[in-house]
Amino acid sequence: MKIDGETRSARKDREIIEAATAAFIAKGYDGTSMEEIATKAGASKQTVYKHFTDKETLFGEVVESTASQTNDVVESVTMLLSEAKFMEGGLQQLARRMTTTLMDEELLKLRRLIIANADRMPQLGRSWYEKGFERMLASVASCFQKLTSRGLLQTSDPRLAASHL
Repeated sequence: MKIDGETRSARKDREIIEAATAAFIAKGYDGTSMEEIATKAGASKQTVYKHFTDKETLFGEVVESTASQTNDVVESVTMLLSEAKFMEGGLQQLARRMTTTLMDEELLKLRRLIIANADRMPQLGRSWYEKGFERMLASVASCFQKLTSRGLLQTSDPRLAASHL
């Protein structure tokens, strides 16, 4: 059954991920229990395990969800810059939005948590980098390529220019 375009299962996944994100940020990976996450999500522990087989899997979903949300913000700005009429100050707006997004306090705490657990879960660090930083860099580089082809930006290497930004 769908409510507001979201199935009950998808809504419960989102609620569990949101509760897990808050718990992991507050108490760290080792200090967070699945029972605590279930309580915060308003679900039973059995429901949490039904949706996510273990704590590591759930932490991985938190990492993926956060990386995706972060990139959605940057992609919305780069899309406006590359598809609409290029506006004066657009690159500054992009840089400010990226900085604000990347320096978000919860995002910084989660990034530290990922780094702290990189030895135990190296695939999460790799996923964070690929789905976070690499995806963001590709989005900005694509925007720069479009602006260059329209004569609005001068760069011989849009990817390098994006990494410098």
